[in-house]
This record gives sequence, C-alpha cells and structure tokens, in this order.
Amino acid sequence: MPTHPDYSKFVIHFTKEDGPHFANRDIARQTAAERLFSILDSTVLKATKMPWSKIKACCFTECTWSSLLVHSQRYSQFGIGFTKEFLFSNGGGPALYIAPHLFQAQSFHTGEELLPFARELYAFMTPFYPPYSPEQYQDEVPEQFETFVDYTHEREWRVPRNLSFSLNDVEFVIVPSAEEMRRMWDASDEIREGLPEDKWLFMNNYEQIERLWPSRLP
Repeated sequence: MPTHPDYSKFVIHFTKEDGPHFANRDIARQTAAERLFSILDSTVLKATKMPWSKIKACCFTECTWSSLLVHSQRYSQFGIGFTKEFLFSNGGGPALYIAPHLFQAQSFHTGEELLPFARELYAFMTPFYPPYSPEQYQDEVPEQFETFVDYTHEREWRVPRNLSFSLNDVEFVIVPSAEEMRRMWDASDEIREGLPEDKWLFMNNYEQIERLWPSRLP
C-alpha cells in the first residue's frame, strides 16, 4: 500500500465512557478502560446497533496521528488497532456516507425498477447532512434530522457483526499511560504475553510531543 501522510493502513476502535448506542446493560455499565480490557480479554469486539439504521456493527476510524488527540477527546484514550486488510477479510469496509433524502428515496421505494438497499448495506450506512447544506434542502430534510450530521472526518470503517480476533491480529493498543498497560498486564497473563510493550501506545507521551512541537494551529 502506498504511503501518504493523510492516509493510514490501520483502523482503530475507541471505547467510550458513556454507553454506546443501544448497548446492552453489561456494556453500558462499563468504563472505557473496562470495555477495552473486556475486548482484549475475550478477544471479541461486540457489535452494537447503529443509531440510524438500527443494524449492528463494530465501528473504527482511519484517523491519522495529526487528529488523534481531537478524536480521543470525543471518545476516550482507550483503543485497539487492526490493519484494514484484517477488517476487510472479516467482511468490513469503509462506511457509506449518504444524504438523508437519498436514503429515504431508496428505503421507501416499492416499485419494481428500484428495490430497497440490501440488508447487508445498512450496517455500513451513516447519514451525511453537513452544515453547508443549502437552505432549501434543510427545509425538505426528514424531521428526525434536527441537527446537522457530518462524521466524514472520522473516515469510518465498520464490520457488520461481532469481530473475533487473536491477540496476534492486534497491531497496537492505545491507553493513557504505561500504568494502564501494567494494570491490564497484572489482570491477565494472556494479555501480558500476547501484547508485549512494543504493541502499546501511550497517549500521555503523544500529548507531551504535541505540546512541545504542535502540529495544529491554536
């Protein structure tokens, strides 16, 4: 794969402090750290329902390092990274950003010439309703879109089911500090043996680098 500064061959799943959309009760009660440990310990990333289609999927971002800190502020500093190749081989791929009026037109068309989207596609779909939408379009957009929706900056990938993996499949783990790594090591011999120190990225180191050599304008 060619190397580009704004393009990555890796994708990351960040856990959240608040409950994922439509998560079951056990997942909703966990902290971001507990969720990451549960994923590593079970070697299963559980799919949750997407807020628009209500179809289950696992979500990832192709976020590059230049925007990683901003992205982690929205989710958490706990994440797990895989290659795109691994996700693609497990049925994953880039999210499909689609304008609401196109989704509505396809979903509710009952004629013979144009059928609804195949069910497999719905897990990948996410609305695209940007702030620069023309005023006339805003007047016609479906009522459920009371605010703008634009997640294209996340460069999202999805897998439309639970993702099972081995620790060898994990390219890196993101945690706030080395202390968090050691805490997970102490809690699981399998994690300590399967994910040596060179597989862990510590966000406090990255924050210090960004403070000393900022890559973004204030």
